[in-house]
Amino acid sequence: LDRIRRGGVAVILFFLLAPVLVGSILLMLPRCQAGDNPLNYSDSLFTAVSAVTVTGLTVIDVGSRLSTEGQWVLLGLIQLGGLGVVSLFAIFALVLGNGLGIRQGRALRDALDGMGSGEIRGLLMTIVVSTLAIELIGALLLHLSGGSSASFISSLFHSVSAFCNAGFSLHKNSLQGWSAISQGVMAILILLGGIGFPVLLDLWRRYGRRETLRLQLQSRLNISVSVLLLLGGTFLLYLTDAGADSWFWSVTARTAGFSTSSIDALPLSSTLIVMFLMYIG
Repeated sequence: LDRIRRGGVAVILFFLLAPVLVGSILLMLPRCQAGDNPLNYSDSLFTAVSAVTVTGLTVIDVGSRLSTEGQWVLLGLIQLGGLGVVSLFAIFALVLGNGLGIRQGRALRDALDGMGSGEIRGLLMTIVVSTLAIELIGALLLHLSGGSSASFISSLFHSVSAFCNAGFSLHKNSLQGWSAISQGVMAILILLGGIGFPVLLDLWRRYGRRETLRLQLQSRLNISVSVLLLLGGTFLLYLTDAGADSWFWSVTARTAGFSTSSIDALPLSSTLIVMFLMYIG
């Protein structure tokens, strides 16, 4: 731990670059590509970087340019990126908190109040198990609603991408044409992933275990501001003629990057509101 404290930045940089480099090489393999137009390394590297950092920007049509194996590789990179955020948060809070500045270290430790450094392994296991459980339930609901196609693998891909707020889709037009139920499932996954694991853990303590503890200030602020932005964004987008997709634009703009309609069709006033929500995110 002392070595990690001394080389914290280098360690974090390594954990970020290692999957990017490995993923970019794997995506270049013939088995991971589909069609007659092979990926060049710049496209492969950009896709890997975007997946690990759960950004969602892409220079290729994932559904047609990547084979099933390639889509699994991309899914793994997205999952690593999504887990990496919460896992590094836990490590900083419980292990490296004393090595941070007073204000940052205190904020991180307070976010996971009541947990000592000896519980970090159990905490990380809880993070992983909870993440996989939510993603599997989301995939099952998407599969039953028929939103992402008849393939369960496609449903799983979109569920993971939504919960990790990655924004990757196997469809060229993202979520356009999906049913309202499927869009609702995706929105819930986006919101659960967006509020973060510390808040989910706090909610589980309060309502799952039925403990008498109040929700922490961070959780109350996170949830209340998220609801305010969701409702306020929906209202403003609807007033500016964004149409029936106003609510989904309000959900996805701050973190996820999915779309249920073409952003080119939005009025300028709606586009400015979407930009404002993205800036907050």
